[in-house]
Amino acid sequence: MATYLEATNLAQDADFIKRITHAVAKFATYILDEAEATPNHRTRSRWAQSAIINPAGVAQAVAPAVTLDQNVDYGLANTLDADIQTAVENACANLLFT
Repeated sequence: MATYLEATNLAQDADFIKRITHAVAKFATYILDEAEATPNHRTRSRWAQSAIINPAGVAQAVAPAVTLDQNVDYGLANTLDADIQTAVENACANLLFT
């Protein structure tokens, strides 16, 4: 487990933020393509529209939560894109859709 300082440094790392930004855009695109019958779709869709416009802003907002995901490695190079994607989707769902 990382120290608070390590987690904070990771949440502010430019390359980490770029990876989160891409994951946010990918998740937003997925939501925009989901069926309207999906539970909470209207709220999710509104969020996805704003996330597509400003994925970097969303990335900055969720980065601290993403660093807390058990699959995110503080060495960053060891963290798979799929793990970042899952962490971003979980953070967005927990912070924004509940």
